[in-house]
Order: sequence, then C-alpha cells, then structure tokens
Amino acid sequence: MQVKQINNNQHIIESQKTVYIKSFGKTIAKIKNGIIYLDRKYWNHLKYKSSHNKIHSISGTDLLGLTPKDIKQMLKSKELILTNLD
Repeated sequence: MQVKQINNNQHIIESQKTVYIKSFGKTIAKIKNGIIYLDRKYWNHLKYKSSHNKIHSISGTDLLGLTPKDIKQMLKSKELILTNLD
C-alpha cells in the first residue's frame, strides 16, 4: 500500500487494485477495476474545495478531471456509482 500526501488533510491511498481518495478524514472516492465509486454523502461537497469549477478530489489537483455537470451525467448513465464509502 502506498500513501501519497497531497497536503495536511488530503491523501491518495493506492493498493494493488484500488485507489482511495481521502479529504479531511473522509473517503470521498474509490477507484477499483476501472470503476469510480463516489461517496453518497460527500461527493457533492468536493466542488466547494475546487477551483475553476472542476471537481477536485484534492484541492489544487484535478484527479478526476470532471465538472459537477459531468458527474451528474455520468451518474445518470451509471458510469459512476454512488455508495457509502465512509
């Protein structure tokens, strides 16, 4: 397992098959087998920690590269999955 600290409150945790994105102690996203899972409660709070109206799992790092509109469309088409991660 590898932990990459982005700043004091944000981390990317990588294992062999799964990547977890944590922000302020909460797991906000998980990527496993190419599928992105977003935390049902916290995914929409990401936009408040972002700049340039992009969803940044980690402030200043455009990890997912998706706008809130992109995410809503992908949720509708089931390309992203909302679940309880924390």
